[in-house]
Amino acid sequence: MIWIYLSAALVVTLGLAGYLGFLFTFSRGPGVDLTKQMQRKNSIYYPHRHIIAEGVAWLAQQELEDVYITAKDGLRLHGRFLPGRSDRCIIMIHGYRSAGDKDFSCACRFYREELGMSLLITTQRGSGKSEGRFVTFGIKERYDALCWAEYVQERMGADVDLFLTGVSMGASTVLMSADLPLPACVRGIIADCGFTSPEDIIADVMKKRLHLPKFPMLNLLKLFARMAGFPLDSADARKSLAVTNIPVQLIHGRCDAFVPCRMTEENFAAATGEKYVFYSEPAGHGCSYLCDQAPLEEQIAKFVTEHLKNS
Repeated sequence: MIWIYLSAALVVTLGLAGYLGFLFTFSRGPGVDLTKQMQRKNSIYYPHRHIIAEGVAWLAQQELEDVYITAKDGLRLHGRFLPGRSDRCIIMIHGYRSAGDKDFSCACRFYREELGMSLLITTQRGSGKSEGRFVTFGIKERYDALCWAEYVQERMGADVDLFLTGVSMGASTVLMSADLPLPACVRGIIADCGFTSPEDIIADVMKKRLHLPKFPMLNLLKLFARMAGFPLDSADARKSLAVTNIPVQLIHGRCDAFVPCRMTEENFAAATGEKYVFYSEPAGHGCSYLCDQAPLEEQIAKFVTEHLKNS
């Protein structure tokens, strides 16, 4: 009998650990304090704190309009709109438990003033003013990207030149939305340091940062995620890129310690449509724009202008 009790206790313990791990990984988290992050000397943002501060200050001076949409599953999602040219727009999607002000603080001015684009800085579900109990690593967020694209088309017209861009989980979100019925006005996708799939990045983080084996924790996370309505194996950027004809511009820092650079290499290899890639040799996670601003802006400007219908 003692072995039965011990086995039962082990199952209960593992189940509890798995559930707590699920909540820790996927539950709505606190917002990002970029000011504190970039002031820490051990932060990857510290060397770039001055340019980040300038970008944040510029964005704070703009008159952004709060906008809301309803997601496919009924959640109310928040975004902020800054008008530019009436015939071109870029939708910006931030990363895991992050914020648009952080992930695009420096790029917003470039897109707005250099490329003349209207900006839609979205807030992912489970963050900020957007509803949602869980962050689903792009599984449900890809449908939110579709909803935002439909919103822009309705607001600005079917002939608008629309681009989607994302950083980290936001990058994977826009890549995994590529095989959805996006409006025809979507001209291209710009993805910075995106992962291949939710399951892949979670397994990689567990191994590298937490030093945990896949079994049984990943299996338990997959079980609870499925029970919560977002199976981890239900979305994969590689599969989406294999069937889309939307042009994609991939970006990744070679020194990324969070999302391995090989994931962008795999995404690029899987893409069967028009594709481009930019690697920043010195950049850490999400820092390609900060480390290689001039050449990356040149590459993005080339990608955007070559795919505009309204010139």
